[in-house]
Amino acid sequence: MVQCLNTMGSFHCGPCPPGYEGDGRTCTQSDICATNNGGCYPLATCSSSPVCGGYLTGPAGSFSYPNTPGHDEYDHMVSCAWVIRIETNKILRITFPFFDLESSTNCNFDFLQIHDGDSASDYIIGKYCGQNNPQELYSSHNSLYFWFRSDHSVSAGGFTVAWQSHDPVCGDELTAPYGNIKSPGYPGNYPPSRECYWTVTVDSGLLITFAFGTLHLEHHPDCNYDFLEIRDGLLPEDPVLGKYCSTATPAPLQTTGPNAWIHFHSDFTVSDQGFHITYTTSPSDPGCGGTFTNSEGIIISPNWPNDYAHNRQCVYLIRLPVGEKVALNFTHMNLESHGSCSFDYVEVSFHTLLRVVLLSSSQSSVIPIQMEIVFKGLDQYSEEEKLQRLLKLKLRYFTPREVANLMGFPQSFSFPKHIYTKQQYRVLGNSLNVDVVARLLQLLVS
Repeated sequence: MVQCLNTMGSFHCGPCPPGYEGDGRTCTQSDICATNNGGCYPLATCSSSPVCGGYLTGPAGSFSYPNTPGHDEYDHMVSCAWVIRIETNKILRITFPFFDLESSTNCNFDFLQIHDGDSASDYIIGKYCGQNNPQELYSSHNSLYFWFRSDHSVSAGGFTVAWQSHDPVCGDELTAPYGNIKSPGYPGNYPPSRECYWTVTVDSGLLITFAFGTLHLEHHPDCNYDFLEIRDGLLPEDPVLGKYCSTATPAPLQTTGPNAWIHFHSDFTVSDQGFHITYTTSPSDPGCGGTFTNSEGIIISPNWPNDYAHNRQCVYLIRLPVGEKVALNFTHMNLESHGSCSFDYVEVSFHTLLRVVLLSSSQSSVIPIQMEIVFKGLDQYSEEEKLQRLLKLKLRYFTPREVANLMGFPQSFSFPKHIYTKQQYRVLGNSLNVDVVARLLQLLVS
């Protein structure tokens, strides 16, 4: 194992292990015959025995069998294993610069088998043979186990495996009407110390249903170790639909709107098989959400003028050509009253700029006010161009940090790295109260 020490602006690594050459950061197998004829008499023939198996480390490197694949053929009746291990918070990217093994159905004769971990008992990622270079692959852990075996008959040119360390990528933003979500490494055990976030955003007017195919997580009565959490919305503050930390088959879950947020956490010790969940979509109540592209129209709550249903999120999207304005005129409003609109409410999204919480029926004086919301397709512009365009419209552009300041957040407050800019505005929008809205609107028109 090569030890590396960080220095000011650089690092220094120790020597490569016997049989390998390089700077310590990258180690490749060496051919002892390439230097001074391997120490043999100059007129003698040097033959280097291929290095079969070993324990490898470092952020990048390669190994081959035999030493010069493509020029020599590997021996018969060989069985050897390599383990690559890197930093605990990294994963491995594997490529195959050269690959030539005896072809056979199901690779039963000569093969290279790769396990997602550091032993032969870990999950098998793949079993390879033939002349086609396997596709690049990624580990879910910080180590991989390679087993090469040849039988008693046909041999071929061998293989070269190259590796690089990468930061793990865990989670996704899903928009398809159906799909599946798996823990990293599934169906093998999930790795330790991993934070994974998925968001599911489907068309307005649809609900999302989650079904559990597999759920095997480290058990804890309060889910303080490993857990899977599903929330009814796109934010970590939205209501929890379910939180799991055991081996079970939970009943299906359904959202109240077209969005969901999934968080998987594993600690640094015990792991298990993980989870595999699928999601599908179905229509919500008639009139609950939709996309509107006409130059004018009417939006009503579900079942209007009768009472709307409980536990619903209805998302209405007004989408007009770039450059056009949208004027909203609220003619009727009768919602459950609450000082900060935490129960039933209507929100108007100022695209990625600001979310304004409209007051409920107890503040009926706002209903006759027409609110002009200007949408200029700002996502295609840089932050500076956005600001200039908004200044021309005599509107004030607030960054998430400025909005947080107005809301009284401490200066030490910052968003987690996985929260994108749009999600930051959504987080702030879901936290706005009446006083903050009034101050923001006052600044907008000043």
